[in-house]
Amino acid sequence: MMRTLARPVVAPEDMAELMMAVAEPEAELADPPLHVPTAGGALLAGLLLIVSPGNPTEPEKR
Repeated sequence: MMRTLARPVVAPEDMAELMMAVAEPEAELADPPLHVPTAGGALLAGLLLIVSPGNPTEPEKR
């Protein structure tokens, strides 16, 4: 396998700026946003409890 030397195609004055960009520390990862329950969900749950039918009863036999 042959190897060839590759030289960067960057001006010398840009090389220092490039090296600083490479040496910058990585930012810490932040936690993802957490879900915050809203009053709308509690209102909907209460409404469903009120509207839902009661216990089933057997039909009357005639």
